[in-house]
Amino acid sequence: LIKAYRSQLERTRDQQLQQAVRSLAHGHDPERVLSRLAHDLTNKLAHDPLVAIREAGKQGDGELLAAMRRLIKVDAEEP
Repeated sequence: LIKAYRSQLERTRDQQLQQAVRSLAHGHDPERVLSRLAHDLTNKLAHDPLVAIREAGKQGDGELLAAMRRLIKVDAEEP
């Protein structure tokens, strides 16, 4: 599980990095490219956990929500 998850994250990172390198090669503003890289990478890495959290919330699955809180180390009260 750990190996598969890490591999999945690395593939996502590599895809986003390649896209940023292509943008830089086309002469796009480096600051905008880096900002976009950070934004897109955050969105892609957070997507699946956020979908699971939303679904658990809709279904009232308190156990899964508690497990997700422990897993991602976030208090429910944080914005």
